[in-house]
Amino acid sequence: MAALTKFQADQKLDLQYPGTIGPKTLAALGIAEPVAESLTPWIALAQRKMGLHEVRDNKALKDFLKSDGHALGDPAKLPWCGDFVETCIAVSLPREPMIDNRYWALNWPKFGVEVSKASPVMGAAER
Repeated sequence: MAALTKFQADQKLDLQYPGTIGPKTLAALGIAEPVAESLTPWIALAQRKMGLHEVRDNKALKDFLKSDGHALGDPAKLPWCGDFVETCIAVSLPREPMIDNRYWALNWPKFGVEVSKASPVMGAAER
């Protein structure tokens, strides 16, 4: 993360969240962004919702989080990261078996099937 932040500063990238990777950093690295069609459906949906803010975009975010039939509550008052992942998966992969307590972000490493550390895929987390 330190090397990434230094690279971004050296490139004088105007970023809202230095130390994260997005379109500006990828372009500076000469890497094309993944095409949405090549992503897993839930990652593609998550990318389309990126940038929603719990206060500024409260209604739109609440509506999205409820789009799977339920939601944890007001994202301006509650941590909503687990709810966001759950909604993306439930809406785009409705037959996917869900984990218990899906609103707790630390439960998400229990989701899905393990992939090889030698060939990770977009949306996978190391266990």
